[in-house]
Amino acid sequence: MRLRQTLTIALFVFASACVKRDDFEALQGSHRTLKKQHDELQAETDRLKIELSTTRERLDNALRANADAKENLLNAGAQAARLEGRLDELAQADEEGRRALDLRRAGLEVQLKELDKAVKDLGAHVAELASKPPPPPPPTVPVPADKGAHFAALDRANELRDWAAVRLLASEFAGRYPTDERLDGVYFFRGNAEGALGQPATAIGEYSKVLKAGPKSTYRARALLGLGESYVAIGNCPDAKTALEMCEKFYRKDAAGRDAKAALVKLAGRCK
Repeated sequence: MRLRQTLTIALFVFASACVKRDDFEALQGSHRTLKKQHDELQAETDRLKIELSTTRERLDNALRANADAKENLLNAGAQAARLEGRLDELAQADEEGRRALDLRRAGLEVQLKELDKAVKDLGAHVAELASKPPPPPPPTVPVPADKGAHFAALDRANELRDWAAVRLLASEFAGRYPTDERLDGVYFFRGNAEGALGQPATAIGEYSKVLKAGPKSTYRARALLGLGESYVAIGNCPDAKTALEMCEKFYRKDAAGRDAKAALVKLAGRCK
C-alpha cells in the first residue's frame, strides 16, 4: 500500500515534470517567435528610420533649392522691375527726342520754304533786271583843281538841282579838303542831293553833320528843314516833328522857318 502510494506520488511528480517541460519548451518557442518578430520589427524600424532620414534630407535639399529658387525669382523680379523702369525712361527719352526732331524738321521745312521763295523772288528780280536796259553811266563832271572853283561849281550845281553832279562834287570836296571851314555847306548840298535821289536816310546823316557845326553855320536853318523832311520820308514822325518845330521856332522869320511851319501842318494830318 505504501509502495503504491509512493508510486502514485512518483508518477504524479513525473507527470507534473513532463507538463512543465512541455510548457517551458512552448514558452521557449513563443520566445523565439517573439524575438524573431522583434528582430524583424527592429529591422523594419531601422529601414524606416533610414528611409525617413533620406526623405528628410531630400526634403531639406528641396526646401533649400526652393528657397534659392525663390530668392532667384525675387532677384529676377527686381531685375525685371529695373529693366522695365529703364525701358520706360528710354521710351520717354525716345518720345522727347522724336518730338524735338519733329519740331526741328518743321522749322527746317519752314526755312526751306522761305529760302525757296527767296530764291524764286531773287530769280524773278534778276530776270526783271536782265530784261531792263542798263542804266546810263553817271555823268562826267569836271572837278576843278582849285578849291575855290571847286566849291563854286558845287554851289552852282545845287542851284541847278543837278543832283548827280552835287553828289560827285561834294564827295570829292570832302575827300580833298577835310578841314575846310565850308564843309558844313558841302554836307548840306550832299544832303539835298541824297534826299532828291531817293536816299533820305543818307540825307539825314549829311544834315546832322551840318547841325554839328553849331549856330555859326549859315546852312543850319535849311539843314533843320531838310532833316525834318527826310524823317517824314522814312516815316519817323516824332523826330520829323522835333526838327521842324526847332526850325520854325528859331528861324520863323526866314523862308526855312515858314516852310517848316507849313510842313508841320501837313505832318499833323499825316501823323496822328
